[in-house]
Amino acid sequence: MSERANDLRSAANGVRCGRLAGRSLSDDELHIVMDCAQPLAPKDRDAFLRDVAAELEQHPTELGRGVVHRIARELQSRYFDPPSFVGCSAPRWRRKGRSTAAS
Repeated sequence: MSERANDLRSAANGVRCGRLAGRSLSDDELHIVMDCAQPLAPKDRDAFLRDVAAELEQHPTELGRGVVHRIARELQSRYFDPPSFVGCSAPRWRRKGRSTAAS
């Protein structure tokens, strides 16, 4: 098993057998939630999953893939911390001295 898979398994502490906070999720719905957790920093995944569970509890009616996806994506945007590229060199097409005219 890869290290990323192990990180996701450990982050899914509250997710067991397709259950998230006492609510059963289909395989597709659980896959959506775990896919949204994957790009997050490992330290943020547990809190993300807890927030998803709390938000799902607010929906007493039957859930569907669309509702689960909307909730997971909205919460993912709160936790996602994009990488910083400070100190990286400019792309080749933007470097000085490079001709933009076709030869």
